[in-house]
Amino acid sequence: MPPGAVRSARPATEPAPSTAFEHNRFQFTTGIPSGEKATIRDRTGTVLLSYRSFASVVGIVATLVASVVLIAGLAGVAFLLLEGRVFPAFIALLLSGAFPAVILMLVPSSRVTIYEGSEPAMSVTQQTRFSFPAVAWLVSTPNGQLLGRIRRSALSRLGRDHWTLMGPSDSGPTGMAIE
Repeated sequence: MPPGAVRSARPATEPAPSTAFEHNRFQFTTGIPSGEKATIRDRTGTVLLSYRSFASVVGIVATLVASVVLIAGLAGVAFLLLEGRVFPAFIALLLSGAFPAVILMLVPSSRVTIYEGSEPAMSVTQQTRFSFPAVAWLVSTPNGQLLGRIRRSALSRLGRDHWTLMGPSDSGPTGMAIE
């Protein structure tokens, strides 16, 4: 080692710490077709992270179909009650709740891996099965360590999307993100 050189305390095999998460504002690329590479940029437009877009109309179509089934079922229940057929109305009410639930359960949960360069930086996995009244995701490191949770109310889509950020424990909200 030449005189005056400083030896690094970090072994050569250990990766340098990530700087992508040192920012407080991120810009997500929108409108990317499913399966295409989407980027996350900082305030100046520098690409920090990327992921494969997971946009899909399956959830929207399933919600629409479940809503139609629920409304038709409730109309059937009302008709049966007006006819004085209480037991068939009760069965129709049970089926009116069960079929939309099954339809919504057929929608696959979302899971996305976010990359820094070519290395996985974190994973976001849907925790809740249904998106109503709220949907939650788990955020974890590539080795599975839980970093936190993200929660969004189904009603938050009225206007600008709002997400509640929570830590790994159930200690309550730690932050908020607004579209």
